[in-house]
Amino acid sequence: GVRVGGAFLGFTLLEFVALFAAILALYVLTVVLGGVSLRWLVRALWPAQLIAITTRSSLATIPALLKGSEASTGPAQRYASYVLPLAGALLKLSRAVSSPVRLIFLAHLLGIPLTLERVVIFAATIILISPSTVGVPSVTSGTRSLPAYVAAGIPASRAAQSGVAA
Repeated sequence: GVRVGGAFLGFTLLEFVALFAAILALYVLTVVLGGVSLRWLVRALWPAQLIAITTRSSLATIPALLKGSEASTGPAQRYASYVLPLAGALLKLSRAVSSPVRLIFLAHLLGIPLTLERVVIFAATIILISPSTVGVPSVTSGTRSLPAYVAAGIPASRAAQSGVAA
């Protein structure tokens, strides 16, 4: 039990670090390329990020994002009512980051060697199928991405049993 608990704790920490690093990278990109201050960005995004953390739903963040966009001026405010709902429905950053982390973790646990090429192809596949994922929290382990795990070398029975093919 301790080994299993340690494995789950290790996976949880690894996934948290990967997602946190991706969010920080997006903050830096937004500040540098978007020409906004970090302070303004944090204030504008904090309510939506709090909702995202507590609900696990990208769609639930849209009202808070739209409210945060009211503080902007120019084209950003003009297009926010179209771009933000579209992004909330289609772009799933968490899947693009967490699924490759799950793949690497499972491969490590099962002793399956992975090449960089295999991980990149897997990540591209997950990104391409992520718009088909509903932006609401789920409690079931889905099988939509199971073929991507199998193609990357994870046995179907292990991926399905572990519940990480969601």
